[in-house]
Amino acid sequence: MLIRTIGKFGERVIPSPTGEMLPDMKDLPFYEVVIEKQEDNAYLVTGNMKHFPLKPFIVTAKEFLDILNR
Repeated sequence: MLIRTIGKFGERVIPSPTGEMLPDMKDLPFYEVVIEKQEDNAYLVTGNMKHFPLKPFIVTAKEFLDILNR
């Protein structure tokens, strides 16, 4: 069911390289996708804030819920 939902509503994104160096480089694809989708008001929701630069679009789950409830 989840895979079908992703297939139906998901969007393929091929991000441009940012050149950003993150503490955990395995997080770079997620960061680059959210950068690519900034014109769509994309957010990166994470529990590892220390792995990303301080940016207003990088938020915790609680912060994201607060944004949705505004």
